[in-house]
Amino acid sequence: MKHYWNVPQDEAMVATLLDPRCKSLSFASESQRTRAKNILREKAEEAKQDLGAVGAVQSQSPNNPLLRSIFTNRYRSERRSEVDEYLMIEEIGLATDPFKW
Repeated sequence: MKHYWNVPQDEAMVATLLDPRCKSLSFASESQRTRAKNILREKAEEAKQDLGAVGAVQSQSPNNPLLRSIFTNRYRSERRSEVDEYLMIEEIGLATDPFKW
């Protein structure tokens, strides 16, 4: 990648991690994979905080107690971030169109 494009390594690794065909980062060392995942988590958290003011208005609890309990306790036993949920999804084949995925 460095040979053809002058892309900072961290940005390139995160972009590759976000491709559902290559997200295992099998070509990279364990430390590079860990770094890319941590950077992605940090970026996701920053985006969540940036949207916090907008989300606070939109995320009011439902008035219905049943709906409130469903959505509030959705992951009570094990809270995972969106990034962790994405990373748990199995990688797709290289021939699969990521836009259709």
